Amino acid sequence: MYRLLIMLITATAIAFQAVASDASADEKKCSGANGRPSREQFAKIQATTIAADLELDEATTRTFVETYLRNQKEIWKIRPPKDAESDDTKNLTEAQAKKIITERFAHRQRMNKIQEKYYHEYSKFLSQKQILRVYDHEHKMMERMMRRHHGKKR
Repeated sequence: MYRLLIMLITATAIAFQAVASDASADEKKCSGANGRPSREQFAKIQATTIAADLELDEATTRTFVETYLRNQKEIWKIRPPKDAESDDTKNLTEAQAKKIITERFAHRQRMNKIQEKYYHEYSKFLSQKQILRVYDHEHKMMERMMRRHHGKKR
């Protein structure tokens, strides 16, 4: 009996140690050098927050989070080139300005295609009102991030 108790305690200690080391490894792997969540972690937090606000059931939450993360990954892939983000428009040639404008148009078209694609995906498991609330959440989060970003520049 005593021997069984010792073995059980030892096995429990080993299991806790393995779980703790896995958790710390995941934190190191996913967090940036500054201790903030990675882009993927942040998107998952956003999706989970939106799902909670929509009061989705467990299965729908899982589906929503997976779909939302796929959507975000596609958006991240099409980030516009640095030239298209130029703040110094006074010193551009006409050709450079035209190139930036056409790149911005192309980027918006790619964004619209992605948004339309995921609108159809969301329509498979969310109501139209819920999809609208998802878009409202995303818009509010973007506004908050932009305010913070512009606040740091000043």
